[in-house]
Amino acid sequence: MGFEIKYTNTPSITKSMQISLEDLKLDQINVIFPGEISFKLSEKIQAIGLASLIQNDTKAATI
Repeated sequence: MGFEIKYTNTPSITKSMQISLEDLKLDQINVIFPGEISFKLSEKIQAIGLASLIQNDTKAATI
């Protein structure tokens, strides 16, 4: 499992995420951002809003 911290309110998949998934053979990447909700960016990448993380409410976007 990998983590990436973003300052944007609209996180998106980056080339570095794709490389990390492949090179490190990660099952999942969690992108933490200053939003309210959590949602999937792809099959193996999910965006987790900081508010959701604090409330431990990431079940809706679990991969």
